Amino acid sequence: MQVATNLRLKCVPQFLSNGKQPYGGIMLKKGLLLDISKPNSYVFHTVWSCPEACEVLKNKKEVWSVEKSVILPAPITYPIPEDIGQLFETCEGIPWKFIYCLASTIGVRVCPLHCFRHVKISLLLSLVSLKANSLLGSSIINILVTGHETKYVSEIMNVATKFANASVYLGPHANVQLSMIGGSGGICILPLSLYRSNQKQLAFILKTLETDKITIENSEIQLKCAVWALSNESNKIPFNNMSSVFHIICRDYGQDYDDIAEFMLKGALEQQKKTKDEETAINNLMIYINLTAGINVSLDKSAEKLLKSYFLSARKESSKVATIGSLGALVTVSLTSARLCRRTVTTIDDALFSIWLHVCGSPQPRFAPEEYLQTPPCIYELEQNMTKFKYWLEQFTGINFTESK
Repeated sequence: MQVATNLRLKCVPQFLSNGKQPYGGIMLKKGLLLDISKPNSYVFHTVWSCPEACEVLKNKKEVWSVEKSVILPAPITYPIPEDIGQLFETCEGIPWKFIYCLASTIGVRVCPLHCFRHVKISLLLSLVSLKANSLLGSSIINILVTGHETKYVSEIMNVATKFANASVYLGPHANVQLSMIGGSGGICILPLSLYRSNQKQLAFILKTLETDKITIENSEIQLKCAVWALSNESNKIPFNNMSSVFHIICRDYGQDYDDIAEFMLKGALEQQKKTKDEETAINNLMIYINLTAGINVSLDKSAEKLLKSYFLSARKESSKVATIGSLGALVTVSLTSARLCRRTVTTIDDALFSIWLHVCGSPQPRFAPEEYLQTPPCIYELEQNMTKFKYWLEQFTGINFTESK
């Protein structure tokens, strides 16, 4: 089989450069690709035969060294959409404020802005982590949403896939391996309840998420898609199995259904078209996701200390809630939070936000009081909840945030 390709050459054999010194640049060489070696950390080699018209290398093989292909992320200084920039300033750069507001752009035609806010926040974080994985190789955030009503959540997920490069739907009779491979670089959605999958399929999904590898016969492929799953039967499998493989678990509080019913009734009576402002907001969010995904973020010592202290304290309370995989999930969410805020280093607020999401997703009875874990429609009320949660977390971990900074 012949393969046509363009190579960016790191060096060119002397006899092909007409006596000139080898140089780096873009060149086109034609020939028959015979073999390719396994790539290593800095270079890979291809073996080519010379075209028939070439008398110099006829019937010979040569090895050329080529540069590794690397996607260059957009610089941090790239201009951001004006409305998102203003929102960031209004929120004073505080991650839970900013991301809470930014996530409201998702699913505006499915439910009111303040409904299913936990789900929208989680989907936004997952989308950014997915894009960051393709640019930086960082971890992808997988999501499980539990509750009795999954219709609206499924529709919100469907809308959110428009912000990704690709998406596949994994039905109960689909080939899991091919679906997850086909979803590489995008989203793999389980549109039906997770527990409607047959036991073999479910076992494969959980194993793949836990190992981050897709097993096919005797080979393994790196998982490159984000998995979004639904469940309305959360008692069938122990919670620790779920929290070990899903970075964020969203639980259904059921406080939004009156508002949703009114929203749906209004939509049925008044057919509304998508406005220009709505289209602009969606496009700007997509631009912002692509922009921030390439930011390399490191974990600050104070944030690391808080995450470790919470994990150890939570594990003493319940090893089912704070599993071994929970610590990695807390770190990944913290890094993604900082990335969305265009920072290269995490802060205490990123760690606080990550812990808050983790406690929100834990089974009842939760560590923190329920009223601290709600997402009210008013940002002022949310700020009050987070202040109370912060005080609770200081008592729970024994860490004073002011001293940790």
